Amino acid sequence: MEEQLITFETAKLAKEMGFQSYTPFYYSEDGEIKGTKMGMHGNSNAYGGISAPTQSLLQKWLREVHSIYVSVDYLIIEVIDSKGIRFDWSIYNKNESIESKELIGLLTYEEALEKGLVASLKLI
Repeated sequence: MEEQLITFETAKLAKEMGFQSYTPFYYSEDGEIKGTKMGMHGNSNAYGGISAPTQSLLQKWLREVHSIYVSVDYLIIEVIDSKGIRFDWSIYNKNESIESKELIGLLTYEEALEKGLVASLKLI
């Protein structure tokens, strides 16, 4: 099981909002992922790239630096004769709900988390 890296578009937005951290991977200016799992080439400042943190690292940064909490919940959706599980996201600031979306639900936890992270970055 591997942690999910944020997308190139999310990484660009995170950089605009002030995210700067050493990460084992980074995106080149054309969106290509670079680096190694050992982190030998992950200093994006040295290579002129954009840090490519995991979703959980960006989520932690939002929580610790901006007091923004991204939560992912599951929904059980009735689909004709079977049940399907979908995910949605919510954003909180010190236990106060700020925003919640994806009422129809997304197929994966990671998709929902990514959308919540993007919405959180836009609040900064």
